[in-house]
Amino acid sequence: MSELRRRMTEDLQLRGLSERTQEAYLRAVRKLAEHFRTPPDRLSEEQVRQYLLYLKNDCGFAPGSMRVAVNGVKFFYHYTAPRAWATLCNIRIPPQKTLPDVLSRPEVRQLLAAVRTRHNRAYLWTVYACGLRLNEGLHLQVADLDSQRMMLHVHRGKGAKDRFILLPQELLAMLRRYWLEHRNPRWLFPALGRGRNQGGVADKPMAEASVQGAWKRVVDQSGLAKSVSIPTLRHSYASHLIEAGVGLRRVQQLLGHSSLQTTARYLHVTEPGGEHTRQIIDQLMQGVGAALDAGAQVDADGRRCSSSARSRLPGTPRDDDACRTETRAALHHGLPHRRVGDRALRLPPVRAGACDGSLVRQPPLPQLSKRERRRLVRTTARQAAAVPLLLVDVHGSPGVPRVRSATPARRVRRHVPRFE
Repeated sequence: MSELRRRMTEDLQLRGLSERTQEAYLRAVRKLAEHFRTPPDRLSEEQVRQYLLYLKNDCGFAPGSMRVAVNGVKFFYHYTAPRAWATLCNIRIPPQKTLPDVLSRPEVRQLLAAVRTRHNRAYLWTVYACGLRLNEGLHLQVADLDSQRMMLHVHRGKGAKDRFILLPQELLAMLRRYWLEHRNPRWLFPALGRGRNQGGVADKPMAEASVQGAWKRVVDQSGLAKSVSIPTLRHSYASHLIEAGVGLRRVQQLLGHSSLQTTARYLHVTEPGGEHTRQIIDQLMQGVGAALDAGAQVDADGRRCSSSARSRLPGTPRDDDACRTETRAALHHGLPHRRVGDRALRLPPVRAGACDGSLVRQPPLPQLSKRERRRLVRTTARQAAAVPLLLVDVHGSPGVPRVRSATPARRVRRHVPRFE
């Protein structure tokens, strides 16, 4: 180990970070040095900046992986080899808002039943039945099982926090049978060695790579389209508890979450009371399956004809269209023919003085004598042209009764001569 690596390891220990965090930060700085083939304390700010851009743009690091790499580099240049670089202060990694993949209960049982070795099967069942993290399950000790209270004491949890978890009765019976196979005085899942017969004298638990490789082979053979890992068992445990009606606060305590918001994300992938809700929705939506074919029918010749429901829609043809067509042909085409109150078309405004009479039935003008008719012809310059009066039966206002004339309206004459 180089002096620089030893010093960074000591700084990580003084900061009280977990072993996994220490390994991740040391790996991030080692990758930085390997990229430039230069000790990290000799790199410039621009080189570090270009390396982080390389991880983001060229390597396509996910936000979670990018955050670990940036935090490791920041730790080195803040504690081990202090640098006052603005680049490291301005970096911001957006939070990753992804929902966890969850397995159904039949899928969990199917995958766990396909695990070949007994020690891997016992470990994976314990992770699911207690909602443990990867390292929490590996570092379980025999003394952590409390058969009197049916509780499991979890040490070295995330953030160096301990917690107690409910221990299922059947899981306790399975762990007892498994322990009789290796009888290790300390570890519940000891490293078995190459011959798988050294579990009784092992001084360390099983390796992460061993159980991860076994789980990956099972998932690959299952053909599931989901992204399934060992933490997926923990996610499934939380989701199944919520679906069964366990309160969110209680699930938070069992999982060891510091914030309730972290536990609340499982609400998006669960169905609390989902079966009852599904039955209600199915009852409300009865008949939807036949709605596609209910809008139209096909006659014997293969032609589509309108259904009774369609014929009642506005704007669709009706049986009395032929009668209406004949009626409209007999009407005057120069005027619109609408119902009372229809505002779709309006008559042009009448000029002031052009017609000062109301639209009511007017008595006929008196008969003129021959002499008066000649006088009327001579005074044409002072008379107004004859104007057609509108029909009385057209375009009333809403709410006003229409006045229907007994005889059709006629063209009348209005003149300006003085009549005594």
